[in-house]
Amino acid sequence: MSMDFELLVRIFPEVLLDGIILGFMYALIALGYTMVYGVLEFINFAHSEIFIAGAFIGVEILLGLQGRGLLEGFPWPLVLLLALMAGMAASGLLAVTIERVAYRPLRAAPRLIPLISAIGVSFFLQDFIRLFESLWRNAFNLVYPSMDALNHRLELTATIDVSVKSLVVIVSALLMLWALHLIVNRTKVGTAIRAVAEDQAAASLMGIDVNRIIMGGQLIAVVPSRRVVVVVSSDVTLDDPNLGLMDTPTAQLGAEIARAI
Repeated sequence: MSMDFELLVRIFPEVLLDGIILGFMYALIALGYTMVYGVLEFINFAHSEIFIAGAFIGVEILLGLQGRGLLEGFPWPLVLLLALMAGMAASGLLAVTIERVAYRPLRAAPRLIPLISAIGVSFFLQDFIRLFESLWRNAFNLVYPSMDALNHRLELTATIDVSVKSLVVIVSALLMLWALHLIVNRTKVGTAIRAVAEDQAAASLMGIDVNRIIMGGQLIAVVPSRRVVVVVSSDVTLDDPNLGLMDTPTAQLGAEIARAI
C-alpha cells in the first residue's frame, strides 16, 4: 500500500501537468463555442471540425517540408510559425465560408434548423478530411513529424520535466486568451460584438453592420486557437478527423461553465 502511495506521489505532478496542457486546448475550443453561442444563440457543432481542419493544414505543411528535407534545415520557430499562420488562414476562411453558406440563410429560422445545419456541416467536414487524406496519402490519420527542438525536455525538479512544445502550448494559450479578452472588452469591434449579442435589431438601428460583426465574431472565435493547434497536434502525435468529435462534449461543458460564470 505504501509503495502505491509513493508511486502516486511521484507521478502526480506529471499527470497534473498533462491535464493543464490538455485543459488549455479545451479552453480555447470552448471559448470559440461561447463566442458563437453568445452572438448567434446556437451551438456551432462544426467548430471542433474547423479546429481539426487547421491542424491538418499545418501538419500537411510540416510533412511537405519533411519530405523535401527542409524541416531540419530551417529554425524550428520559423517552421512552426509558417504552419501556424497557414492553419489560421485556412481555418478563418473556412469559418467565414460556413457562416455565409450554412448559417446566414437560416438566421431567421427556428433555432432547431441552424442546429441541424451545424451538425450536418460537422459530419461533412469530418468525411471530407477523411476522403481527402485517403486520396492524398492513403491514410485517414497523419503522424506528426518530429522536431527535436520541440521534443527537448526541461527538468523542473528531480521528478518533473516538461517538453518545449508543452511550454509553447501553455504560453500560446495564455497569450491568446489575453488577446481575446482585450479584443472583446477594449476595442470597438468587441463592443459591437457584445451589442449584437445583446440585441441584433437594436444594434442594427445604431448603425452596426450585423452581418459583418457576426462574420468577424466567427473569425475571432476560430483564428486565435489555431495558433496552438499545430503544437497541440504534436503533443498528441497523431491527427485524426474524429478528434474534433471527441473534443466536442468536453469543450461544450467548458463553454457552459464559462457562460454561467
